[in-house]
Amino acid sequence: MPGDVIAVRMIAAGHVQGVGFRALVQSICQTHEVTGWVRNREDGSVEAELIGPKPRVDAAVERIRSARAHQIRQLNVAPIPIPPNGLADFEIRW
Repeated sequence: MPGDVIAVRMIAAGHVQGVGFRALVQSICQTHEVTGWVRNREDGSVEAELIGPKPRVDAAVERIRSARAHQIRQLNVAPIPIPPNGLADFEIRW
């Protein structure tokens, strides 16, 4: 992987469960060739880890933010260590 690979944890709060938000995150990340996962959290928010080259991860986050701006009340994105066993794709976790 190139040296500019990063990993971030994204937590979206608002009206983000039961509206296809996880599928949207997966689709956007696949389009931007970003790997990782997304899942619902018990508190009603949605959590995701995005892994890939910084420009692609940044573009995916911005696309997610703009695509559902009316549903996202808060979007927190923080860097995390790159997982040692990366994923080959972007998956929805249950």
